[in-house]
Amino acid sequence: MALSKNCVYVICLTCLFAYSLAFTLANARHNPSPAPEVYSLTTAPAPKVDSPTATPTPTRDGLLGAFDVTKYGAAADAKTDSKLAFQAAWTNACKHAGDSTFIVPRGEFLVGPVSFCGPCNKSLNVEIRGTLKAPPDMSAFEDSTWLEFRDLSSINITGAGTRILDGQAEASYGRSGCHNVGGKCKNYPITLKIFKVSRGTDNGVRVKSWPGSPPNKANNLTFEDIIMTNVKNPIIIYQEYCPGKGCETNKPSQVKISDVLFKNIRGIATTKSEVILVCSSSMAWENIVLANIDLKYILPDGLATSTCNNAKGISITCMENPQPCS
Repeated sequence: MALSKNCVYVICLTCLFAYSLAFTLANARHNPSPAPEVYSLTTAPAPKVDSPTATPTPTRDGLLGAFDVTKYGAAADAKTDSKLAFQAAWTNACKHAGDSTFIVPRGEFLVGPVSFCGPCNKSLNVEIRGTLKAPPDMSAFEDSTWLEFRDLSSINITGAGTRILDGQAEASYGRSGCHNVGGKCKNYPITLKIFKVSRGTDNGVRVKSWPGSPPNKANNLTFEDIIMTNVKNPIIIYQEYCPGKGCETNKPSQVKISDVLFKNIRGIATTKSEVILVCSSSMAWENIVLANIDLKYILPDGLATSTCNNAKGISITCMENPQPCS
């Protein structure tokens, strides 16, 4: 059978392709090339901070003993409740095998009522660099406690600035149901509790206001069952405090202080003046109670003392050291 020239060309090209394919397959059997690597990008899901059992993936900071609340979902926007994120960060800091630091970075954090409870494995530092704001809606509170530190040993609490705790009282006035300005509004959640704490080094337990401050109240404060180690100014109420320039030193503080209890406080002080009570010359104190106080000066070359100025309305029972003001 005769074939045209075009058919011959097609047959030749077909044979060449078939031969080339067969050679490639045969060569692949003898010299197999590695399979191409497949890469995928995945993002680990963030912990759900609305669950109290949420635990984030360990971070390098956590391994080094630093626990930043923002790594656990806390938002520095002053409106998102970061209570559960704070609890999760605290839990991990508390159970850390070595010394740890619980960090609140700069910013404003809305934090519902929360308890920072021990015992913890090692010493724990609390660094508050931002501002903690209480919920303005009082239905968020089961009782009068907002922030509570309890059952802790070797804790150091530090803060940056002069307004690290903001109770947002102004926002609560219209919702309190309390319209008697001169009375006590027992339904206000105003309590900061530091309870059953030992070796907590800070500037003592302190209530302060500055000269020329506007009329206000500070009452129903309790400092109880505290052991201090090498603490400066263990007990101090000071109404002539000036946080910076511009204080009206010629005008007394207008803050009324009442119903303050210092009870079962003992330990070692680094200052001879261990109890300082300086009251406003225009706002007399009421019901300031010191009970079972025993604070010793760290050096043996002198006795500790008490310093008082305009201090009235004070009740003292069983104050071993220092000697109370006459």
